[in-house]
Amino acid sequence: MKTDDKIPVLMVDDRPENLLSLEALLSDLGLDLVPAHSGNEALRLTLYTEFALVLLDVQMPEMDGFETAELMRKNPKTRQLPIIFVTAGMKEEHHQFRGYEAGAVDYLMKPIEPTALRSKVRVFCELFRQRRALEQHERSLEALVAERTADLSMTAQQLLQSKERYQRLLESIVSYVYTVTVENGRPARTVHNAACESVTGFSGEECESDAELWLRIVHPEDRQLLQKATERLLSEKKTVSVEHRISHKDGTLRWIRNTMVPDLGAEGALVSFDGVVADITERKRLEEQLLHSQKMESIGRLAGGVAHDFNNMLSVILGSAQLLKPDLPEASPGRKFLDNIVKAAQRSSDITRQLLAFSRKGVVSPRPVNLAELIVESQKMLALLIGEDVKLSFHPAAELWTVKIDPLQIDQMLMNLAANARDAMPQGGNLTIELANIRVDGDYSHYHLDALPGDYVQLAVSDTGIGMDPQTLEHIFEPYFTTKKAGKGTGLGLATLYGIVTQNNGFVHVYSEPGRGTTFRICLPRSLQQGAAPEAPPAAAPSGTGTILLVEDEEMLLQVASRQLEQLGYSVLKAATPREAISIYRQNHGAIDLIVTDVVMPEMNGKEMVERMRAVSPEAKALFMSGYTAKSVLREVVEEGVYFIQKPFDVKLLHEKIRRILSEE
Repeated sequence: MKTDDKIPVLMVDDRPENLLSLEALLSDLGLDLVPAHSGNEALRLTLYTEFALVLLDVQMPEMDGFETAELMRKNPKTRQLPIIFVTAGMKEEHHQFRGYEAGAVDYLMKPIEPTALRSKVRVFCELFRQRRALEQHERSLEALVAERTADLSMTAQQLLQSKERYQRLLESIVSYVYTVTVENGRPARTVHNAACESVTGFSGEECESDAELWLRIVHPEDRQLLQKATERLLSEKKTVSVEHRISHKDGTLRWIRNTMVPDLGAEGALVSFDGVVADITERKRLEEQLLHSQKMESIGRLAGGVAHDFNNMLSVILGSAQLLKPDLPEASPGRKFLDNIVKAAQRSSDITRQLLAFSRKGVVSPRPVNLAELIVESQKMLALLIGEDVKLSFHPAAELWTVKIDPLQIDQMLMNLAANARDAMPQGGNLTIELANIRVDGDYSHYHLDALPGDYVQLAVSDTGIGMDPQTLEHIFEPYFTTKKAGKGTGLGLATLYGIVTQNNGFVHVYSEPGRGTTFRICLPRSLQQGAAPEAPPAAAPSGTGTILLVEDEEMLLQVASRQLEQLGYSVLKAATPREAISIYRQNHGAIDLIVTDVVMPEMNGKEMVERMRAVSPEAKALFMSGYTAKSVLREVVEEGVYFIQKPFDVKLLHEKIRRILSEE
């Protein structure tokens, strides 16, 4: 049984464990979570309940998610119902396009990121709540119009009494309602109810005494839009609705939905029109947050894909240069240019790693850490970076909670923020770093959709620099957006920071005004684990022995990596596809000491391929390599303790990884 204060959300999945997982992730949002185990059951439920949102699996027996969504779109009752696909089956681009064609507004990949799921669900539920409120306002307006229509047949005495009742009704309606009398085809006198003040800040009497006041508070860019809507009402004598901005009396900008309903006389002439005004500022804010989230997610996917392909090419460039270098004498003119190639490739690798951090597809090694201890160690480095003209101060709170993050990511964020702060203070200033424990409650997360309730450690970095205007703030986390002169910055620093924070299930808010400096507040979730000392890397042997099966679908990289391994002393068997590699392994598994394989390949990924090989020989050892891996693959490959190397890799690091694996019993 549903209650009025709970917003209904339909969850459709044929697997009960998936429904339980969704319910666990959303249980504290105060929703009415309704499960359906098939597409047919979901369609039946939509006949009796108006849902705010459908979370729909794709791969289901009898009727898949695409067909279910298409049938919902054909039903007038559910045509506008938002659908989010929650699935592991839309990795290919053509699947995603089919999902959007079927009527989906978005999709989430399994395993689900809780932050992304919860923020999107909350946005659509809030829009549903506001739509319900608006419908209630419009019903009140319809009742008002019906009351006035009935008045036309009354006697003079009845009309006087009706006018009094109408005035009481007008004042009692919670929504902002106004009535405009039409004379000679043009608007004349306007009457406003008391709710006018709650929306505009001006009382009804103020608006009625100053005929131009209401028009003046409409945003200048929207006045023509409102004028055209009014002219359409006057000419077509039909209800019109328009969304526009107004300036509240307190100076803030508000969004309103202005619905105007014509009142026709006995001969069909327009004698007046009634309007109901709803404040939709909150809805617009939520829509903007959703659009921003989707835009950043799309940019992240693009950045990750570009970085992956580019890293493969960098591996070829760097590997080829390292192979050629020993053949050139120290005094050779070509040696200098070869060194430049290596340096350029390594620098390009740093840029792609920043792109991967932004897209949340880089390889990291998170561990429980105390941020205060990390920042104390970084202060000297930061002081050198910002120079003598900028004063650095650090204020950590006592008894800080532990967070789980890769310490190198903290260094990376601090370096990016310090560099930006230095550039914002060309004449010098103050850079302040603060740490504190904070608790985010439901009220705060209601207005900040990326902030889930819970315990966090807040890292605040503030400068006294030139600050930023609102237009700049809207774009600072986008890759390659920069306000610096050409050649002075890549535009990836803050994009990288955004990727790091979201990858670690945190959130970041920025506060800045021109001339008043900037503050970044980075919140990372509290970890209940205690920190552990990092392991010291083992020393690499001078040369290698054994046979390696190398699997890589990029032909040039396959040839280069094969030659590198041979120079290290290994015998190499090469395979360009997983199926070819499995065939080679079945024939030679007794002689193969190690499998070195790419992770993302056609036919199957590297993890699946190695599992098939281990069905032949359970003791098979593997080293995975990739320019990036999808988060679901990364979790399986890295967190299970399997060895991994990031492309493009240095040949010495590759040798060290191989020796470490082969030395294990």
